[in-house]
Amino acid sequence: MKCFMVLVSTLIFTTATNAEWKTTVTDIEKDCVVVSSATEEAPIDFFTSECKAFGGFTLSIDGGDARYAPALSFANKKIDLKNPLSFHDLTSNQLEWLYEHNMSKEGLGKIHWRGFIYQLSSASEDGESNVKRFYAVKLDGAKSCALGLTETKEEAIKLVHGSKCL
Repeated sequence: MKCFMVLVSTLIFTTATNAEWKTTVTDIEKDCVVVSSATEEAPIDFFTSECKAFGGFTLSIDGGDARYAPALSFANKKIDLKNPLSFHDLTSNQLEWLYEHNMSKEGLGKIHWRGFIYQLSSASEDGESNVKRFYAVKLDGAKSCALGLTETKEEAIKLVHGSKCL
């Protein structure tokens, strides 16, 4: 029995990890490849690019008719990001990925992708001005979901930290 207790306590000690939340970005200008786009011969407004993504997700920037936004999927399942129907566009080239990095004392690590944040500028209801909002997405594989809109990036990060997909 003593041998078993020593083994269990040793296993618990050696697998203890320190979890730390971190971020990385996909830069639209550096990390995306244009697939299709309007040309002089085909001037209708459309655009598609494939971008660097993490954790088994695929990311593209898709749009047309003055509506451009990220499109995210996992295992060929498109995630509904709840982008607005009104005219909208990305306000930054930086799309932020939040992840939890666990590292054991022995240096063995694991990454858990937790969130995706981006900002859109969309036409107001009166069409006179643009409204900028941060979009928070909880990453959970095929069960990933849009969480909501916030005024600041810090609020979007808090939303990712404190919410779960249903």
